[in-house]
Amino acid sequence: MKNAHNAMARRTVIALSMTAALSGCNLFREVERPRPGKVTRLEVHKSSRRLDAFSGDRRLRSYDVNLGFAPLGHKLQQGDGKTPVGRYEIDRKNPQSQFYLSLGLSYPNRTDVRLASARGVNPGGDIFIHGQPNGQTARKRRGDWTEGCIALTNAEMATLYHAVEVGTPVYIYH
Repeated sequence: MKNAHNAMARRTVIALSMTAALSGCNLFREVERPRPGKVTRLEVHKSSRRLDAFSGDRRLRSYDVNLGFAPLGHKLQQGDGKTPVGRYEIDRKNPQSQFYLSLGLSYPNRTDVRLASARGVNPGGDIFIHGQPNGQTARKRRGDWTEGCIALTNAEMATLYHAVEVGTPVYIYH
């Protein structure tokens, strides 16, 4: 019985592979891609320029990052070059970004909007975790250069992009 089951399983795999080949798709591409553990939380520590990816309480990986061009303090308004501080979520994934892949943050949150309104300014938006600018070298740029985003190398971004789901919490600390 066991041999019959194994033979049937082999025939099913062969049939699926042939169907996939004839239709021009790679049925096993997603299965073969190495995937890190499921990321359940991201933490960004601005002072040490580090992003940590966690699965539960276990740190899966740490990345060196670049921040906004004026990183000290909390983002108060559009154009200030600061990376925000607080709790956010990944609210979108953009494979067609002007940077190599991007994960959108839910900035501004209610507190950010309230603080900006009290000052009579626009809080800004479109804060992402992303790779390097498209069309430029894949190597990491030096220094803090983004408009307030969090930048990784392209290879790091590819790994993170595939490991993170929309809704993943992101904690950004000073």
